[in-house]
Amino acid sequence: MNLANIIAEKLAEKLGYNEEQRKVMAYGLCAAIQMIELLLISVVFGLVFNCLYECLIVFLGVGLMRKTTGGAHCSTYMACILTSSLSICLIALLCRYFVPCYLPKWFYVVFGMMPAFICFGALAYKRVPQASKNKPITNPAKIKRLRRQCFATLLIYLMIAIVFLLIDWGEGRNITSLCALICVLYWQSFTLTSLSTWLAQGMDRLFTSDID
Repeated sequence: MNLANIIAEKLAEKLGYNEEQRKVMAYGLCAAIQMIELLLISVVFGLVFNCLYECLIVFLGVGLMRKTTGGAHCSTYMACILTSSLSICLIALLCRYFVPCYLPKWFYVVFGMMPAFICFGALAYKRVPQASKNKPITNPAKIKRLRRQCFATLLIYLMIAIVFLLIDWGEGRNITSLCALICVLYWQSFTLTSLSTWLAQGMDRLFTSDID
């Protein structure tokens, strides 16, 4: 990304960093700018289509869980932005306007929460952390720490889901928010599969500029 490289070059020159340090800084700046862009897209889309809560739940839920799970991702900047923003917006719209909010709460527990938590928990137990081939994770202590953080985050999500079930929020927003959280788990489960890697590589072929 040009902006990240420009900022990194100026900072590296002032701080006296070498080329390797400059690349690391550029990568970090690129990731930060990408997160800001995704947040802005999520907020604007959520405000326009009245699904802000659902957008933010998906954005934050995926972001927090992905830090410990890893998983398939696009390697080109535009492919990553396009895939992530489309996923956030479409999931938010689906939860906000297509989820029936009038069903008994046990229905969402049995057919929503339980399958999502069991599916993600099983995949996470087998495949987390899932690192890329270019940056494998081989340190046993780090692997153990990431797995522990993953399941701790999952426990927090479970508590949040229970809160959504217990409260009553206007227009059924507690249920749509619960479904957004459930979709976060399904989406993260999907990114741990080989199919998601194939789709991410397909998106990358549509773009040529590398994320670095």
